Amino acid sequence: MRLPRSKKRYGPKSAFDYLAAEKLLDFAGVAEREPELARQLPRFISAVRHIFEADEIRTHLARVEREQEALEFVPLDEEVSDEGDVFRVDPEIYAARARSFSNCSPR
Repeated sequence: MRLPRSKKRYGPKSAFDYLAAEKLLDFAGVAEREPELARQLPRFISAVRHIFEADEIRTHLARVEREQEALEFVPLDEEVSDEGDVFRVDPEIYAARARSFSNCSPR
């Protein structure tokens, strides 16, 4: 897996955002509907825990949650209508998923 190298090259924030905040949450969302992926989810989470220390995970998840909460406070006149966007995921769903992974135990 190339992600540890990516963590060094792009920094822990970018690597975490890609792997956990984007890919892991997408994986978890699809796993809710696909039993085969649901069975693979623990291995995916284990890989994230192997790449990031437990403290790093907690710190980044707290940051992601703050960023999601900040998005919820966008004034109505600045919001972009995405009612037709079939791929839109409610920020509350991302925040809930992020919180579910914040209870990581140390390696």
